Amino acid sequence: MGSYDSQAKSMAKSAKHLEKRIERLEKVSQPRREVHIKMESKGALDTDLHRLFLLQAGQVFVDEVYLFDFPQLGMTFGDKLALIGSNGTGKTSFVRKLISKELEGYYNPKLKIAYFAQDLINLDEEKTAFENISCTSLQDRMTILNLLGMLGLSYDKAQQKVANLSGGERVRLSLAKVLLADANLLILDEPTNFLD
Repeated sequence: MGSYDSQAKSMAKSAKHLEKRIERLEKVSQPRREVHIKMESKGALDTDLHRLFLLQAGQVFVDEVYLFDFPQLGMTFGDKLALIGSNGTGKTSFVRKLISKELEGYYNPKLKIAYFAQDLINLDEEKTAFENISCTSLQDRMTILNLLGMLGLSYDKAQQKVANLSGGERVRLSLAKVLLADANLLILDEPTNFLD
């Protein structure tokens, strides 16, 4: 019994020491909760199409200059594909030919492509950031403004003309435009360039 008593006293003493240490600790505020937005499936997003495109094997030429050969290539809804290669090999040229459907093959009639161009050609500098997105999106005003806010573009920035935005802000705006577009195929051409 004596051994049990001494263990209980020792544990009680340790507990008191821990309580005193806890009281002296600096109070920490609760962590900030991450903001989430919910986008509704609208337009092309809720179609049941399966095959997006199927290209025949071919070659890529720009102004009659040969760039490279490519094999038969296709994508179904939900696929992810990475096009890798050294700078200047023609990846962007290939993508632009795919978007304009210049490459031989099958393209689903319901195919809608949203393209993030590394040179940001999809932005109209005379329109505001909000107008740039709303003209290609089926999402409501609040969803657009919330996504812009989550990407670091405040309400005031969303009301400014694109010409007045910094390079990093334009990249984030272009990314938001692609994400909110009424499209079933997203093509991102070096989307991490120029991010501050």
